[in-house]
Amino acid sequence: MKKILLFILLIISFDSIAQIDPSGTILLSDTFCFSNNKPLPFLSGTKIQTLCDTVYIINKHRYVLYEKAATIIREKKYVNACNTIIDNYEERLQAQNKAFNKLYNDYIQLDSVSQKTINETRGSLVQVNNTITAAQNNIVSVDKKMDDLTKTIKEQRRKSFIDKILYGIGGIAVGILGGLIIAS
Repeated sequence: MKKILLFILLIISFDSIAQIDPSGTILLSDTFCFSNNKPLPFLSGTKIQTLCDTVYIINKHRYVLYEKAATIIREKKYVNACNTIIDNYEERLQAQNKAFNKLYNDYIQLDSVSQKTINETRGSLVQVNNTITAAQNNIVSVDKKMDDLTKTIKEQRRKSFIDKILYGIGGIAVGILGGLIIAS
């Protein structure tokens, strides 16, 4: 009977400490601010509203560390507490160093790929520039040849016109001479 009463009292006290309103937000009442109960776990995405002036939220990793430290202090194994804390920080430092080294190696690889791409692009641009320069030189050469050809065509037309006039005059002269010879 005593256990049932204690269980009901616990449910009622928890209900007064943390209440869930219809919108899905958990309301931490002002009694939560002074409670000595074990911290409440909240999952990702939980909406929390509090009436306390200050609330500290810690992550799961930090909570486990504090629980280990509290257990060691309760058992009066202070040296072990220090060792546990130092071991925990060393583990975190090793994890951070590992992450840093991976990030640094990824950066070096990315930089290498970037440099390679830049060099290949630079080479391609030099080839394109050389091709454009050669095309410009060819265009200038073709323009010069077109000008020379135009001059030659004009000269040939003029010469052809003069030849036609001379042949015409020659034909008239031969016709007149032929007529004079026949007439005489």
